[in-house]
Amino acid sequence: MLVDVEAGRVVDVFPDRTAETFADWLRAHPGVEIICRDRATAYTRAIREAAPHAVEVADRGHLLQNLSTAVESSSKADGPSVQSAVG
Repeated sequence: MLVDVEAGRVVDVFPDRTAETFADWLRAHPGVEIICRDRATAYTRAIREAAPHAVEVADRGHLLQNLSTAVESSSKADGPSVQSAVG
């Protein structure tokens, strides 16, 4: 799903999450300046190919999700030492 975050509306719904589909859309809409995306590598490839001038930003929701996953993984790996330090 493609959303205009400034206008708060859905712009398009893609049939899949492939680099080709997103790159085709970007080529058809050359005025895109800022792309707020999740961390899917397919989107990175599409942007590099079809909109290399665009600025990429990660949205807050995905940043928090990635941070949460990293903290959880780290705490499992360091389990006993983290637990003893906390409590």
